[in-house]
Amino acid sequence: LTPTNSSSELVDQPYLSAESSSGLRVMKSDGSTAIMSFTDAGGVTHAETSNSFTTAADADATPTVQSISVLYLSNTGATSVTALDDGSDGQIVELHFGNANTTLVNSSTFSLAGSTNVTPTANSVVTMRKLPTAITANRWVEVARSIK
Repeated sequence: LTPTNSSSELVDQPYLSAESSSGLRVMKSDGSTAIMSFTDAGGVTHAETSNSFTTAADADATPTVQSISVLYLSNTGATSVTALDDGSDGQIVELHFGNANTTLVNSSTFSLAGSTNVTPTANSVVTMRKLPTAITANRWVEVARSIK
């Protein structure tokens, strides 16, 4: 895109992408993340404040959180979650637990309160935020927790 502020310097800009499976999306200039999406089924979704819900695949150690704000975890067996995949800078995700089969593992990419692992019980919630990539690569930090 050409800047409209009389500057001759070209800069990277978001762009539109249209796909049958994901609707119309406003993409980051590098194509790595959808900033916003528009669909007939879901209306308007902003990647960082999305109100989309999904359930993590059983035994997934790095579940995807692309364009969602609430992730339900109800693993049938012991599962150690070590990271969240496909998040966008600043995204906040609530992790809701259906049972005590999931352990969140504190690591260099998954910073938990007290720097210790946690195994939430049923009906517990842990809230995570993805730090901007400019600060650190793929790092999620715990914002809050409510262990029942």
